[in-house]
Amino acid sequence: SPSQGSRIRQFTAPANKLRVTCDLHSNMLMYVYVFDHPYFAVTGEDGRFEIQGLPPGDYEVTARHGVGGAQKAQVEIPAGGASEDLEFVYRR
Repeated sequence: SPSQGSRIRQFTAPANKLRVTCDLHSNMLMYVYVFDHPYFAVTGEDGRFEIQGLPPGDYEVTARHGVGGAQKAQVEIPAGGASEDLEFVYRR
């Protein structure tokens, strides 16, 4: 159950970039993305990610960083599902 003052929101449709903040700590911030498909990833500690099970086709991949913004790349997944490496570089 949520703590006092918390809110629960149930989504019935996709939603982009919902901002969630902390009332006590101004530096605590996150964004929530709600998808209508299972194809997404969160990076590991080493910055790597993997999206499995994509059907063949052309896709646009977007990487988002809180300070660095968004970067996009095009990728084609052939029949048979061969993998392809993408590299997104954020500099300070």
